[in-house]
Amino acid sequence: MRQITIEALKADGRCYRHWVGMLSHIEQCGCVIDTSPGTAIYSGDEVGWVQNSAIRYYFPSTLPINLLEVSSADGLPIEIYLNVASPMQLDSNLLQYTDYELDVVRDLEKAHEPRVVDHDEFEEARLIYGYSDELVKRCTAVSQAAITLVENWVFADDPAAALQRMEHFMSASKDNVDGA
Repeated sequence: MRQITIEALKADGRCYRHWVGMLSHIEQCGCVIDTSPGTAIYSGDEVGWVQNSAIRYYFPSTLPINLLEVSSADGLPIEIYLNVASPMQLDSNLLQYTDYELDVVRDLEKAHEPRVVDHDEFEEARLIYGYSDELVKRCTAVSQAAITLVENWVFADDPAAALQRMEHFMSASKDNVDGA
């Protein structure tokens, strides 16, 4: 395992959030990064907050998403959180992705069904960064396809199987989600 810095970028390329995790799995189709409770999440040079949960991040190489498994310190599943984003770029010890502000969330503690959230943030980003109609359409299609992925997610599964499952569920909408 090696330490990786993760940078979430705005559509203009500006890093708005970054943190450090441990690369626990890597293969051609993507990688998995783990963080533990107490991980500092930075906004600029300042600590924005400190995680109270353990988070496993799944970053597929070519899909316009990334997925977070949020669990308690003792490993109990809390939430699945999926970002609609650019495919990740991994270069040595730095992983970057562009966050398009549209997300799919499933609260596992309350047994809620997955739902698309942050429509207001997505609309604001669309106006600020001038998202094209094509990008808006793709992000919307990705978020809808991601609901099925999150509904069928197997928490704490084998990382390779999980990355392959991401590809499987998202391929059903591949024509609409490529390039987001």
